[in-house]
Amino acid sequence: MKQATSFTNKKKEINNNKAVEWEITKGSQKVGSVCLELENQEYCDAPCVQVNLENQESEELYIEAFKHSIKHAYCNVPCEFLYTRYPLTDTTLEEACRGLGFEKDGDQYDYDGAVWQNMKLAL
Repeated sequence: MKQATSFTNKKKEINNNKAVEWEITKGSQKVGSVCLELENQEYCDAPCVQVNLENQESEELYIEAFKHSIKHAYCNVPCEFLYTRYPLTDTTLEEACRGLGFEKDGDQYDYDGAVWQNMKLAL
């Protein structure tokens, strides 16, 4: 039987209302987290969603997490685009983002020891 995925708001608002964060669980097991940055970051325009999974092989879970974030941004954050980024080594995350309609935004860049690509989605 497939376990349901749930998204629990870890803190109503973090960083002085600059981000919203959710814990992702399947059944009773934590499998990752999602952070929606509400202010521009050094590496990404806002709102910027970051999905961190324990097992980066799950495209289905990435898609569920992004859909949750897209819905939240669309309903609660006045914006034209939703942004994200991925390390070039995480092809599963890239494929999930492309499948949801995210497109490349700018050139690849080095950050914190990895090569990254930003993406954006028109809302």
